[in-house]
Amino acid sequence: MLLMWVRVKLLPLIEKRLCFVADLRLVKEIRPGKNAREFEKNYEDAFKHNAGLCFVIVYGSTFKLKTLALVGNALTALFNA
Repeated sequence: MLLMWVRVKLLPLIEKRLCFVADLRLVKEIRPGKNAREFEKNYEDAFKHNAGLCFVIVYGSTFKLKTLALVGNALTALFNA
């Protein structure tokens, strides 16, 4: 199974869509909260979200793992999916 997400970059006069894919077998850990570099980089945006709705997926097969920082819409959607 694959985990796929799209990141949209809004540049002046250009909308660029970047597609990413990760194999679910490579997911090592799911961390609740805002414990990721992405949340620290975008502190103003991350401050708007409740820490209970934020989580980080750690994945990869090499020594240097990758992270995907996400925010859910509601707690029931996170845990009852």
